[in-house]
Amino acid sequence: GNTFGGLIHSYCSNITLVNCTLSHSNARLGGAIGSTNSHHTWIDCLFHDNTASTGHAYDAGGAAYLWGSVPTNGKPQCPSSFHASRTTFRSNTSPYGSALLLQVALQAISIADCTFESSDTSSQGIITYNGDSFSTTLERTSFSGATAVDFRQPSTSSIRFVCMQTPSIRSAVGLSIATVPCSPSAPPPVA
Repeated sequence: GNTFGGLIHSYCSNITLVNCTLSHSNARLGGAIGSTNSHHTWIDCLFHDNTASTGHAYDAGGAAYLWGSVPTNGKPQCPSSFHASRTTFRSNTSPYGSALLLQVALQAISIADCTFESSDTSSQGIITYNGDSFSTTLERTSFSGATAVDFRQPSTSSIRFVCMQTPSIRSAVGLSIATVPCSPSAPPPVA
């Protein structure tokens, strides 16, 4: 397998994936996608059976490993963000982040109407954060299998769960957690 991104490797890019399937790929960091300082928008996609497990101590991100750099002289090297909607992550595996490993400083993270299915109970979380100052909104998103969200270190991050049940969270030291009910006009939560 590759070292970084089994199918897609990006740096300072805008990546938009619509109605696609990324599957059966392997890399040390990001089984399907390895990305540094990039904007990602994924709509109506399926990530399945991707692996970040090459036997290295720091294998991470079964479906994707997304890294946003720390600003230099007050400016990000390249702005980075992650937005996913109506996307399914199924049977991806990795010791850290069986679906996603979000590293350091992504400027914005939003996940809406997505499904995360993991049978990888050895993973530290379906979504693993490794860094600080993340601001994440998850809306109408479902998790099944392993621990849903894992923060690898004490964090000043915030996470909002909108119109959904709060999933299992590991290592939430310093984490600000908000649960927002459905608005009367919002669709019902994903079961």
